[in-house]
Amino acid sequence: MKKSAFILIAWYFLFVSFYISYFIGLEQPSLTNPLFYLIAIPYFGFGAMVWSVFSGVGIFTFLASVVSSVLWLKKDKIVYLFLLPIVGLLSGGIFRYIAT
Repeated sequence: MKKSAFILIAWYFLFVSFYISYFIGLEQPSLTNPLFYLIAIPYFGFGAMVWSVFSGVGIFTFLASVVSSVLWLKKDKIVYLFLLPIVGLLSGGIFRYIAT
């Protein structure tokens, strides 16, 4: 149970980091409650990641994330969970470069 909670948190940060890397400098959505950003940012990050599948960047992102999660389950080293946000930052930046 503890490992799956860590994986969910790491995937949350993967989507957040992909959002930050891709949408930085663009107009952000305005929400009525600041707490809604806890849901909106990963939602938009996931949407951009799905959109990036068509350029090939999303396939790399999903594969790297799944491999990192499986390695975390098998080897139990925290470094594999820290790879998820790093992969999100790198792939979001690469996708922004490709998309523009």
